[in-house]
Amino acid sequence: MVGMSFRQRNLLRNVGSLLDWITRDENLHLTFGINLLLTILDENPELQTRNSQKKFVA
Repeated sequence: MVGMSFRQRNLLRNVGSLLDWITRDENLHLTFGINLLLTILDENPELQTRNSQKKFVA
């Protein structure tokens, strides 16, 4: 990753830290979205059919 490359070469320390924080923040968003979708599917098993999947994928 670019942020790690900056840190290893001791360049642009603040940019490397900023990129680390952005990566961490985006990872939290991704984890939230995955957990939300899993909860919705768990609470609504009727959504786990091929016809329902086709509606969401299309």
